Amino acid sequence: MHTEASRWFLRLQEADVGMEEIDRAMAWIDQSPAHRAAFDHVEQAWHGPQHGASSNVAPFPQDTVQTSRGRRGWRHGAIAASLLAAIILPLLFWQQLPVKEKYATRVGEHRTVRLQDGSVVEIGGGTRLSVEFRRDGRFLSLTEGEAMFTVAKDNRRPFMVYSAGGVMKAVGTAFNVNRGNDGVTVGVVEGVVQVRMDTPHSESVFLQRGSEESYSTVTGLGPVRQVNPDRIGSWRTGSFSFIDRSLGSVVSDLNRYAARPIYIDHERLKQVHVTGTVTSDGILEWVQALHQTIPIQIIASEQAIHLRAVPASRRSRGKAVAEHS
Repeated sequence: MHTEASRWFLRLQEADVGMEEIDRAMAWIDQSPAHRAAFDHVEQAWHGPQHGASSNVAPFPQDTVQTSRGRRGWRHGAIAASLLAAIILPLLFWQQLPVKEKYATRVGEHRTVRLQDGSVVEIGGGTRLSVEFRRDGRFLSLTEGEAMFTVAKDNRRPFMVYSAGGVMKAVGTAFNVNRGNDGVTVGVVEGVVQVRMDTPHSESVFLQRGSEESYSTVTGLGPVRQVNPDRIGSWRTGSFSFIDRSLGSVVSDLNRYAARPIYIDHERLKQVHVTGTVTSDGILEWVQALHQTIPIQIIASEQAIHLRAVPASRRSRGKAVAEHS
């Protein structure tokens, strides 16, 4: 009896189960109270007592529930309610695939979306993200900006994020992806994320909590760095931290939140490396302080901020003074 109940229960958990087999399972359960009790026992052993027939699931109304094809309805009760929540709803979701969505945020905007599989994405300012769910997996593309992904676990359908020639694969984890103007940086808050270039036979690195990795189509995968996991995705609280990063990359990030766009007018100035922390409401002050460490001219107007390298003839002890117009 329990063997047959186990067989039906495990079959109902599979991704390719059809409505005909669901009807057959319901018919077997309805044959006798003993069948119903056996199925109930297997379900409680699988999910734990909190998800079994004694869980606080509201019973169905007295009328029967019909499938979309008008097939025989299920009897009301705890087992039917549990099956609806644990089996039928996910099944109907995956039967409706593919699902495609696109998200875009404005400068300074912070948006949180819950995807249809239960995953949560926090999207930073100036970001573009597309999502496609198929039966063989969940595929996302970050074409611009930054996002934090908290992934709902599903071993049968991998969660893949593509960005700037690389791909990240995660199952039940949380990680941040930042696409800058010179590559992508991936940081892991929880779980494990596989990172590789999106090319045949590419090598992979596996990032764990507190690990960070940068890559680009020019340099490939960079070295794995250990960072404070609390700093990963700190943009969500209005704080931006960077260690030995190019000024061009930092400015690219800040421009997604700055009230006025920042332009670097000399290519070699973009390659100067900086370290520091900036808050979203202190971007202008940080920019104006750059001349204390970099020979730079800062020209700020109401429309924009321009950063220019100071000619050698005008440098005074490696510093320049900010100018306003």
